[in-house]
This record gives sequence, C-alpha cells and structure tokens, in this order.
Amino acid sequence: MSALTDIALTMIAGFPLVVWLGVATITLLLSTAVYGYGLMKGKIRGTITTHMRIAGVTMILALIHAILAVSIFI
Repeated sequence: MSALTDIALTMIAGFPLVVWLGVATITLLLSTAVYGYGLMKGKIRGTITTHMRIAGVTMILALIHAILAVSIFI
C-alpha cells in the first residue's frame, strides 16, 4: 500500500495529488449536474448520452480519488 500512498501524496504545485483529484471530481460533479439541468430545461443543446459520459468519467475519477484518499489512512 505504500506505493499508493506515495502516489497520493505526490506534490503538484504545492498540494498533494489527492487534493487535485478531489477538486477535479467536485468540478466534474457540478458540471454533470449543470449539464443535466440544462438539458432538462431545454437551455443546452446536447444529448443525454453526453450527460451520461460526463457522469461516467466523474464516477471513475471519484473512485480513483477515494482509493488514493483511503490509502493515506491505511
């Protein structure tokens, strides 16, 4: 597990990688919600397939973030 901890704590621009992944995850989560809301209200031209793809990428990134975050405490 120390390899995962080393990856999670790799410093990038003054913050650990796990922090940057958290920021990216929350940004993607909010983007998915805004895109879905825009589709539902007819304010965005797009497809539900694109919304689902963004959601899939968000879930994958969140899973990676969670694994790295938990590896710090194990």
